[in-house]
Amino acid sequence: MIGFGEYLKKQRKKRELTQGRLAQALEVSNTYIHQLETGKIDAPNYERCRHLRRALKVEVEEPWSIARKERLEKTRNGPGSLWKGCLISSALGLTGWIWRTRRSL
Repeated sequence: MIGFGEYLKKQRKKRELTQGRLAQALEVSNTYIHQLETGKIDAPNYERCRHLRRALKVEVEEPWSIARKERLEKTRNGPGSLWKGCLISSALGLTGWIWRTRRSL
């Protein structure tokens, strides 16, 4: 699966736009475009993809479908997996507490 940043960079270069010119068209900073392309920030929401569509002259479904997949994947692997890790560490912490309590009795 192509990441959103890779897609954005490819489309931008295909249209011979610099990060600065794309940023101007979207009324955002060059840094924002750079961070999107390098994956340092999350893929944009639907509204931002609509603006990108206009600047890149592509169908709205194209950038949004890639951004949506990336956002969903991050959600599946992000907070949910973190929550599972918290549950495991909490369970282990509780086990340790029970073991120490029993030992002291």
